[in-house]
Amino acid sequence: MSYFNENKFLGNVFCRLLLIIVMSFCLIACHSKPNVGNVNKQIGKSNVYTKEEIKNAIDVIVKQFESTDFNNCTLTDLWYDEDAAIKQQTEWAKEYKVENVIVIFSNFKTGSLSSESPLTSHTTYNNYNWILVKKGNNWEIRDQGY
Repeated sequence: MSYFNENKFLGNVFCRLLLIIVMSFCLIACHSKPNVGNVNKQIGKSNVYTKEEIKNAIDVIVKQFESTDFNNCTLTDLWYDEDAAIKQQTEWAKEYKVENVIVIFSNFKTGSLSSESPLTSHTTYNNYNWILVKKGNNWEIRDQGY
């Protein structure tokens, strides 16, 4: 192999390695895990649900947030406010034909998101609703947003 061809070959190898490193960094940076480490959880007073039931519903939301389409998002607040939720809970219970529905509110921030995400990049979502129904002793997320 001549000196010129050897340098060209090494240059191509170097460029390809650099490209792989840059692409890997972009994939990691653009798809970082959801951040749920410092969520402010507030369990308000309720005449319908126990504190344990509300806590369990909040825990289901945290797990869902960590495992789905919330990459590069930070969950900041989760709370139950019966006064704000009671009308919605009644309407959702009728729609889903179930007895126990709870609406939990949340705030979260997004970072850089892919164009396929239904969320908007670099945005704070306030009063994002999570609608959960009770199946046996467990809560199940039925809908979210609004």
